[in-house]
Amino acid sequence: MAYDLRHSCGCPTRPILRHHLPFAAAIGLLLLCLQRHAGFMVLFAVPFIAIWLVYNTAAALRRPAGRRVRAYKGAILALVLAAIAAVHWWYAHDARAHAQVAADAVLAFQAREGRFPVQLADAGVDPAQLRRQWRLHYQLDGDGPVLFYGTTFTPFETHDFDFGTRGWVYRPD
Repeated sequence: MAYDLRHSCGCPTRPILRHHLPFAAAIGLLLLCLQRHAGFMVLFAVPFIAIWLVYNTAAALRRPAGRRVRAYKGAILALVLAAIAAVHWWYAHDARAHAQVAADAVLAFQAREGRFPVQLADAGVDPAQLRRQWRLHYQLDGDGPVLFYGTTFTPFETHDFDFGTRGWVYRPD
């Protein structure tokens, strides 16, 4: 005796993996891209997301019975992408705030002592925490002080502090 398994909407059931694959992919994308300096990984998923959205929209237009489920899956994907964007915006804002504190401490030391500090610790800033958390680096070389930190969305781009203009300069890879 064969059973015809159907959802309450009348559409046939599918294997669990196929049914929940978009949700699992969205969670995997979220966990991967929420890491500092790894947000750019979402760009690799964009072609797959675009293909899935076209397929999902076409399937929803052909089969009205499954529209609500497809809409939920699309909404979850949109929430994941919004969460990645929001977290990386916060990372960028927090990294700049911490880097600005370090730059202000270096400038205050220079105004007080008449020279730039050899290390950030001389200016009263904990360099180990800033290096570990935001990849902030400071050094004093023959041309003057160098202060920069890595962008939080990509691993190889930096924001450098220009001590002449006292502003931040974006340095793409």
